[in-house]
Formats: sequence, structure tokens, C-alpha cells
Amino acid sequence: MADATLNRRRYGWKWHLGTVRLFVHGDYRKVGLGQLMIKEIADIAFKLELEKLIAEVPDVNISAINAFTKAGFYRAATIPNLVKDRENRPLDVVVMIKDIRPARDETYEYDF
Repeated sequence: MADATLNRRRYGWKWHLGTVRLFVHGDYRKVGLGQLMIKEIADIAFKLELEKLIAEVPDVNISAINAFTKAGFYRAATIPNLVKDRENRPLDVVVMIKDIRPARDETYEYDF
């Protein structure tokens, strides 16, 4: 019926980011299920103290782009010819971002 995942790295330069993957079967689209799942993922991301969520969507998937936009994501970039469809044709990918919480200020003062 549907699946949503939140992937993150606990360490390294992407520790504050979460990657969202979402799939809703065609028979269950346009009933708000995707919106509900995106909201749940965003709530989990907030509890995990992530700062941003990232979704990568092929530019031809207008319904997914609309769902993420409605959930507060914005278009950050379009990467041309990044993926291929089933007929081996190149597709652009839209990178979408949602701010979950303000970035932490972890500046340090050094006394040398």
C-alpha cells in the first residue's frame, strides 16, 4: 500500500540531515496517505534533533513533488540526467528540502 523511510547518519558531516523516501501505491494515492506519512517522518526527525529533511524526486513525478511541497519542502536544486527510467531514458532529479529546526550554533572560542 505505502512505505516511508527516514535515513540518517549519526556521525560525519551529514549528521544533521535526514533523507526521506516515500512510495504510495497508485490505488491509494490522492487520499492524504502520503501527506500523513511525510508529517510522521518530519515529527520523528524533529525528535531525533535533525535540522533538515531531503527528498530526491524525479522531475516527472509531479504528484510526489506536489506532496512534498504541500508538506513544507522547497525546491533546492535540479540535477540534470541523474537517473534513468525503465526505458533507459535520462531523467532530472529535483532535490527538495524541509527545514525542521534551526541550525545549532557550535562556534568555539579559542584562547591561544
